[in-house]
Amino acid sequence: MAGLDPALQDHGWAHKAPAHDDLELRVSPSGGAGVFARRAFARGEFVVELTGIVLPEAQVGPQYYAVKVGDDAWLCSTGETVDDFLNHSCAPNLGFAAGVARLHALREIAAGEELAWDYSTAMAFTAWSMECRCGASACRGRVTPFDELAPGAREQLLPWALEYIRRRYGGPHQSA
Repeated sequence: MAGLDPALQDHGWAHKAPAHDDLELRVSPSGGAGVFARRAFARGEFVVELTGIVLPEAQVGPQYYAVKVGDDAWLCSTGETVDDFLNHSCAPNLGFAAGVARLHALREIAAGEELAWDYSTAMAFTAWSMECRCGASACRGRVTPFDELAPGAREQLLPWALEYIRRRYGGPHQSA
């Protein structure tokens, strides 16, 4: 299967295959699966779109990988596409440049580099947090909703956040 690390067969991810020729699923140094660049990406270049169905919060269940994309809108998928395996990083190389669920390179990305975005740039759901294992030198230790970030971190991440968060905090508004 093109784009799939054979080591993933031992982890139960062997049936997952990238839908994008420029990305590959491999074991991540932070544990579990991760998505890696098969080629270099220039700063600002589109890399991958988050895919799935949009559901209101009341319909989101544990069977879904879910990303909050609006005040009462969640982008849900079942873990069948490569974008479901993009990991979090406190020093991300991907961000929502246009405020929609399309990730762009925040800097030059080398072939072979793991692709990651800051989950806080999509989450404004106060009941949620998770331990961070990104290993970045500036790791925050916990991934929290955007609302719970320190003011300096919010200011730094706002240009890369989804539109509903940008509206809430007076950030740049764009559409794509």
